[in-house]
Amino acid sequence: GDLTVTGGKIALASGFIDVNGTVTEKEGFNLKGVSSMVNLGTEAGNISGIPVEGEGALTILVHGKGDDVILDFDVNQQKAKFVQFDFGKLEGRITYDDKKSLILISNVNGKQDGAAYSVNGTVDLGPSDNISLEASFSESPPDDLFRIFTHQLRNISWIPRGMTGAISGRAKVGGKYTDGVNTLEIAAQVSGRSLSYKGEVV
Repeated sequence: GDLTVTGGKIALASGFIDVNGTVTEKEGFNLKGVSSMVNLGTEAGNISGIPVEGEGALTILVHGKGDDVILDFDVNQQKAKFVQFDFGKLEGRITYDDKKSLILISNVNGKQDGAAYSVNGTVDLGPSDNISLEASFSESPPDDLFRIFTHQLRNISWIPRGMTGAISGRAKVGGKYTDGVNTLEIAAQVSGRSLSYKGEVV
């Protein structure tokens, strides 16, 4: 038979989700869950071997039927980290396609101190274990951009920390996350304005 949920509440380790919607034989799932505060590190912690952190508001939309269920996560997360990238504040929609075992990220906007950027791409949780992400960032202080990649850049001595000015551009991240996040490839194209490092104009 059909099911209608009104005023449902699901208790989580870090908060509650209010649930409303329907589950019908004809349409399948049409549910909406809303929480003003969820800690993703507590709830998800590690999704298919991918470390996830963050806390903040979360809306979950569950729709579809049978093995073709889609979960849309509208996030407004602080202190967000994903595959050891320190994203800071993230806001936007992340979709999980259960049938394809695929995470879709589309125009998710982030802010790490003075650095503003948007992220698009996919994470395949299936056999390929492939990550393909692209971030574009507007003119931002160099150190704030470097902070996003703190883990990945930690052993690179020539990174010009303390540089002033503004950097804009794009960065692509790809590879198999099951091989370890240290094996992911990062390719960036950047341009700078009024850059100065240790008193020297770049």
